Amino acid sequence: EIASCLVGSEMCIRDRQEREAIRLDEEALKEQEAALAKGQEKIDSLMDRDVLLVKKTEEARGLKQLDQVCGRWKEKEETLLKIQEQYHLASVEKSRLRQEYDQFEQLFLDAQAGILADHLKEGERCPVCGSLHHPAPAIRPERVPEKTELEQKKARLSQAEDRVRALCAEAEHGNRECAELGKSIRSGLGTEETDIRPEQAGQILKLRIAALSGQIAQISEEIVLRKKLGRLQEQEQRRWKESQEQYQNRLRRMEVIRTQKEQALQDIQTALGLSLIHISEPTRQEAIS
Repeated sequence: EIASCLVGSEMCIRDRQEREAIRLDEEALKEQEAALAKGQEKIDSLMDRDVLLVKKTEEARGLKQLDQVCGRWKEKEETLLKIQEQYHLASVEKSRLRQEYDQFEQLFLDAQAGILADHLKEGERCPVCGSLHHPAPAIRPERVPEKTELEQKKARLSQAEDRVRALCAEAEHGNRECAELGKSIRSGLGTEETDIRPEQAGQILKLRIAALSGQIAQISEEIVLRKKLGRLQEQEQRRWKESQEQYQNRLRRMEVIRTQKEQALQDIQTALGLSLIHISEPTRQEAIS
């Protein structure tokens, strides 16, 4: 009888210990599940970073290409300025050669008239106008220009005019190129400011590229963090499964203990010559629990 009582008492102690262990397991499982949910929420918040990284990288590539276009625009503007300066100088030179040629041509014609006048005689017809009288014949200048000199001056004038036309065409072409490049830059920047210069556009682009580079670096770090969190999440999942198995094992042991406790109580009652019939239901339930 005493042995049966001792066994029953031991079953009650084991029962209380297992109940406490189960309670602690349940609390630990709740904490693990909360941590897993929080970790998964953080991972989910970073799931779009790969797509975002591709998007931002493409934006940065586009801005860098636009910056190269801006560099070409600046070079074209500088080249155009030089062409315009050359055009101005060539126009001045052409005007000077034109004036020189016109003066030399007039001198040549005056000389030809003077030579012709030297052979005019009163009463004889002028070979030019047919007049018989020559009241004011042309006077031959002291220096009579050669026709070859006149032709040389005309050739230099022609070359100067060709250069002016070529520089004018080059400047027009440069203007068109600059206008197209400027339009492309404004479109890329999303601005309609027609007076924006290459230097201003370049500064804006550099600031945007720097900002994007910072965003790309941050997104890359977040992707690394997400992968790290994913590995930790897998480890936590494995620990949670182990805890869940441990919890289920405790529940099974608890059921065995409850069965053993019930049997021990019956053995005690039998040993004492008692029957469960004579014990009230509340008392019996209290004993079992």
